[in-house]
Amino acid sequence: MAKNVTITWALPAARQGGAALTPAELDYTLVEISADAGTNWTELARVAPTDPQQVFLPNLEVGGWQVRIRVMDLLGQLGAPHVELFDVIDDSPAGPVTNVLVTQE
Repeated sequence: MAKNVTITWALPAARQGGAALTPAELDYTLVEISADAGTNWTELARVAPTDPQQVFLPNLEVGGWQVRIRVMDLLGQLGAPHVELFDVIDDSPAGPVTNVLVTQE
C-alpha cells in the first residue's frame, strides 16, 4: 500500500562556522532518498531557494526510508547533510480470517 509523502524543511540561516547566511547566497537544496539505510542514494530534486522548500513523493512504498537534505551555496560548497529517517506504514484493514472449520452434528 503506497502512500503520498511530502517533505518540508527550512533553509539554514548560518554557515557551519557561524556567519549569517541568506537565501540569496544559496544555489539550491539537494534532496536525496535511500531505501537501504543510506548505502545508496537517489537524487529526488534540486530546489531553488526562492521555491517552496518541499518535495512531494507520490506512491512511496511501505517500508523504511531515509531522506538526505543539504544546500549548495553559490561558491560551490555543499553544506552539511541533515538525514531524516521515516517509515511508510501499512495501515490498511486486517486481512480475512483463515483456517475456518465448519462442523455439523
